[in-house]
This record gives sequence, C-alpha cells and structure tokens, in this order.
Amino acid sequence: GRAAAAPQRSKEEIAAELARVSEMTRLQSLQQAQMTPQALQLTRHARRVYVGNLPPSISEVALTHYFNQVMMAVGACSALGSPVIGCYMNPDKRFAFVEFRNVEEASNAMAFDGVTCQGEELRIRRPHDYNPTAAKALGPSEPSQHMNLALLRVVGGLVDDAAAPRISVTGLPTALEEEQVAF
Repeated sequence: GRAAAAPQRSKEEIAAELARVSEMTRLQSLQQAQMTPQALQLTRHARRVYVGNLPPSISEVALTHYFNQVMMAVGACSALGSPVIGCYMNPDKRFAFVEFRNVEEASNAMAFDGVTCQGEELRIRRPHDYNPTAAKALGPSEPSQHMNLALLRVVGGLVDDAAAPRISVTGLPTALEEEQVAF
C-alpha cells in the first residue's frame, strides 16, 4: 500500500497557526520586558510608530517579521528577543501601527523612515497620540547613534571617474548627520 499524504491545510488553518505563533512571540517579548499591563498602557503612545506606504500584499505577520529582522540586524534592540509586540494594520489604506516592547526601540525604529520593504519606501512617523513631553520621561525620544544603519541598503555603484571606485549608499534615514555615514 501507498502511504497516505499529509492533509492539506486551509488558508484559515495556516493563518490561525501564524497568529498563534505571533501571539506566543508577543507574550514572550512582554515577559522578557517585564512590563505590567498598566505600564504597557501608560507607555503605549511612546512605544508605537506609524508605518505608511505599506506594500499592497504584506500581512501583519510579515511586517512584524520584517521589523524584528531589521531591528536585530542594525543593532536597534535594547534586549535579546523580538522587539515588536504588536502590529495593527489597515491593508486597504496601506498603513499600520507597529508596537515595540519599549520606548527606546520605538525611537530607534524612527530611523528607518524611507527604508525599502518589498519595493515600497516605508514612511515611519510618530502616531497622532504621541506626547513628546510625557515620552521624555519614559526613555530616549531620538534614535540611537550606535545603530549600523548602513546595513539597511548598501548598493555598489559606478561613478564617472572609473579610476576612483566608490560605494553608493541610498535610502538612508534623513535623521542621520554626515559624520554618521562618512567612511
């Protein structure tokens, strides 16, 4: 006899499994951050960022994964584990709110304004409920100067003078100063 093939899983079953894994990761990150539900609510305005101009086909799970990977790659995390604890998306209007486990990581994510995700330049902003005065007491309001943002998008390029090889770095966040990107 022939071995029975594994049953095909429906899109709904796969989506439910992804949501379950995403929630487990979120809870694990919260546990690592050791924040009470009350502290989470009081700091939410400073731990979220608005992400606009999303790729049309991206999901909440994929966007969460993208931010977790980028944050870890450039050294924008303040602790081990996944920095994103929530993602609330409006796919029709192509924007989302990404919630981080702490204020420092949300501030670091602000440096990713203009980064390319699936061919789209993301717009990263503070949400309308962000209170800069209250946020100052909660953690840094500016991105860390110690992130390696050059890892986000480095493209080798040719210049007119072939005798002087150069590297073209594009898509850098506008918050960077010339000294931060000079080699």
